[in-house]
Amino acid sequence: MHSISRCGPSDEALAAQARVFHAIFVQSVGDLRGLERSLAEGLRFVEERDFDWQRVILRALWARYELMRGNWDAVPDVATEVLARPEPPGVAEFLATLSLGLIRCRRGERDGLALLERAQAVADTKLAGPAGCVVSRSHLAEAYWLVGERETALDYARQAFEAASDMAANARRFGFGPIWSRGPRVAAWWLWREASIGVPPDMDGAIGLQLGGNWQGAAEVWAEMGFPYERAMALIDGDEPARREAFVILEKLGAAATINRCREMLAERGVKGIPRGPRPATRANPMGLTEREIEILRLLEQGLPNAQISRRLHRSVKTVGHHVSAILAKLGASTRQEAAHIARSKGLLDR
Repeated sequence: MHSISRCGPSDEALAAQARVFHAIFVQSVGDLRGLERSLAEGLRFVEERDFDWQRVILRALWARYELMRGNWDAVPDVATEVLARPEPPGVAEFLATLSLGLIRCRRGERDGLALLERAQAVADTKLAGPAGCVVSRSHLAEAYWLVGERETALDYARQAFEAASDMAANARRFGFGPIWSRGPRVAAWWLWREASIGVPPDMDGAIGLQLGGNWQGAAEVWAEMGFPYERAMALIDGDEPARREAFVILEKLGAAATINRCREMLAERGVKGIPRGPRPATRANPMGLTEREIEILRLLEQGLPNAQISRRLHRSVKTVGHHVSAILAKLGASTRQEAAHIARSKGLLDR
């Protein structure tokens, strides 16, 4: 561990701290490409110089990065590594606990809510400023929404939004302009979801679009940014094809609790044709593909276009197109040929 001189931190120690602050800022605005670069460069710098304190924070930020980009299976190992330390830095403990708890809540696993409540306690006792309040309470609003405790969810959403509004007011007071960064936007989103508030002033980005009724525009922005869960939560407010795509994304993430809650929400609205959960044959499939999708994959492997597939299966071209989109999403493929290759390599077409 590098020592600190009597005159203050060394230049390298200051540089290490600057990398931590930069990564925290990039994470707060949701720039995943920038965050990946910032974390990779920061970790390389601190590990080469044995700055352990900064390394732990950057690793916790890495868990948050994996959460946001939809690589949820990677989060538990990273978060557990951070939390296994005797006394991790407060911000590292907060981010690791928050990320792990949120995934468990969305998947309907035990201890998720307890972890988010622990993260709130860390934010209140170890972190300075309102940002931790905004983020922790926004996620608690989601957690209680997932289990159907709407009044509690609304209470946390209000707390988060009030703290976010104070942040924005202080920023304007000092001449920084509107600061609807990702945390305050999320707070407003949950308040809108539960209380149908209007769009706050200066609200922009994907959440601003959705609050204004433009779910399609919001979904496109989330897709460009690389946030699959948030994209699904925009699509869920769309038309039937959009809702179907949303459930495909959520199933791929393993977000069982979110799927159940979204079905309940749509049923309350009187929406017809809500997609059912995966059938037993689908659940047995490691990629979550339906029997119809396997059938279409075999035809894709033969190079057939959608029009020929529709004639072969006696389905409309539009329906086949929706199936193909679902297949690409589930397999993480960018082309039809790539999807067929992945399916063949995993033995999915040998049945």
